[in-house]
Amino acid sequence: MTKLSIPATPPGTPRREDRRVPSAALGIAVAVVEALSGRRPLHQIRTRMTRAAFESLVALLGTSRFTAVGQGRITAQMPSAEAVEATASIKVAGRWLACVVRLDLGPYGWACSEFAVVGVPA
Repeated sequence: MTKLSIPATPPGTPRREDRRVPSAALGIAVAVVEALSGRRPLHQIRTRMTRAAFESLVALLGTSRFTAVGQGRITAQMPSAEAVEATASIKVAGRWLACVVRLDLGPYGWACSEFAVVGVPA
């Protein structure tokens, strides 16, 4: 019996691990996490976030139960050539939580289109 090898991606398409995250996109992800931890003013990142993502960030920071005091490692990957997904660890009320940031490449460059913190204390 003959075995055929079928590539998972079309020939010539860079594999996911071959795509390097652009420094501009990574810088925006870092800036969002810094704003979340109170290390960066919100007005500095407003133009690099969609309205919905910025409102999510402001709403989270407006709750009295949320005060991020620590920031952990940030990792990022590119699921496509026009998208970056980043995750970061943040310390809130003695617990490490996951922060996820989605950035999309648009006509004006990279912008944060989605933002969430998983496991925020109720």
